[in-house]
Amino acid sequence: MRYAGASGGPRGQDHPQSQDRPPQDVTATGRLTARVRRPTPRAFLLEPGQPDKPGGDRGTGAATPGLPVPVDGYLLLMHEGGAADEGAAGGVVVGVTVVVPAHNEEQYLGACLASLRLAARQVAVPVEVVVVLDACSDDSAALVPADVTALTVAVGNVGAARAAGFALAQPGPGRWLATTDADCEVPLTWLADQLAAARLGADVVAGTVEVLDWSARHPSLPPAFSALYTPGAGHRHIHGANLGLSAVTYQLMGGFRPLRVHEDVDLVDRCLSAGASICWSVAAPVITSARVSTRTPHGFSSHLSALELSLSEGDVA
Repeated sequence: MRYAGASGGPRGQDHPQSQDRPPQDVTATGRLTARVRRPTPRAFLLEPGQPDKPGGDRGTGAATPGLPVPVDGYLLLMHEGGAADEGAAGGVVVGVTVVVPAHNEEQYLGACLASLRLAARQVAVPVEVVVVLDACSDDSAALVPADVTALTVAVGNVGAARAAGFALAQPGPGRWLATTDADCEVPLTWLADQLAAARLGADVVAGTVEVLDWSARHPSLPPAFSALYTPGAGHRHIHGANLGLSAVTYQLMGGFRPLRVHEDVDLVDRCLSAGASICWSVAAPVITSARVSTRTPHGFSSHLSALELSLSEGDVA
């Protein structure tokens, strides 16, 4: 199986609040000198009728056991705009590429890839995962299995790393692109839900995140975060940890820009401006870490640290 993290975007903030971006934090760093190790191509295709896996005729539009049924108000809580390009959405997806940027992620990468492997088994199309090892000095590379594409770069830039990974994806209609972060675990139906939204006409699927392990943080932080983060209907969160879009839309928008932070928000902003159809999904929240150390300036861990500091200073009720 060619089966294939949350990002340095405003994962704890709503999209409209993310526009204030310090220019000094969004410049590219280093040079893009890539080394690619690709697995031997092996398409993973579910066979109809397998008892332990979803099956059935994908072309009929009928509900398939084991997969979520695309119900309005569940997957497509908000579906705005129109297709950025005729044929960009609503068609048959024939393949998926998932990109995971990683910078010194030996603590989390193994669990992330294991969750992606399980999610890939829930869809009936080939899924390739590309891990972009960006300036890693730890043993992250050793955690990338032989059947996963490993791309080694030294840019120190999450936007450039995501773009480098997607540059390896097959272009054109019928291709779906998804991305998460190396310190995240995707739910079982993560890809299935995105593809269901694509079949309903979404060009872009923007999902939410959740934290299960708060042990590294002060006990007052979880309720404060929950009070400020609204993951339900009407959310406008944009996370590189939980994002998918058609390859046609990605190409029309020019892909990820080499931004050190908010590269995810920048891309979705351009999709919105171009009239792309956005699915603000709550179907499959991605589990992310509440770690104290940060990989991206002004990313999720920085947001949590700022909130934690404000709690200690009495700025948050």
